[in-house]
Amino acid sequence: MTGEKRYYKIPLLTKFFEIRFYLSWRDEKFYKLGFWRNTMTFEKAMMRLESKRIRRERFKEFNK
Repeated sequence: MTGEKRYYKIPLLTKFFEIRFYLSWRDEKFYKLGFWRNTMTFEKAMMRLESKRIRRERFKEFNK
């Protein structure tokens, strides 16, 4: 039994939430479809929050 999984990017979902659509095949027949999400590590979440804070501060300085 052999299988193959192909991932497809959906532009907005992939950009904002890192979600991809996939189709799975086994023995050259359709098996299942679904969504795959890349979970964030703690380090990545902290970096994202820090970049949001920096953007917010720049926006406040720009609108003074």
